[in-house]
Amino acid sequence: MSLAKFTEFVKQITTESTDPAKNSDLKTAFSGLTNVNGEARVDATAKKLAEVAKSRGFDVSETDVKEYFNSLKSQYDLNPMMASMMDSYCSSTCHLGSAVGKS
Repeated sequence: MSLAKFTEFVKQITTESTDPAKNSDLKTAFSGLTNVNGEARVDATAKKLAEVAKSRGFDVSETDVKEYFNSLKSQYDLNPMMASMMDSYCSSTCHLGSAVGKS
């Protein structure tokens, strides 16, 4: 299992143009998370992303997904420029954000 493989998966799903995440298997995977919040939502999201990644042929685990989340969180917290870029991207064009939701 590999964080690099998960990064490759995220790149694929966040740059898709013919099958955006909001209209794909990700939407179905996340449809049950509407009333899940906080750490439970993070855990459920990691589980669902790992499942979808595996179904698309990427060898990743929930641990890989959580590592990725923690890396993004660190970058967001420590680098104001990165935080601004992330906010802008996720509020405008991020297919993954549209599937997972902002709440």
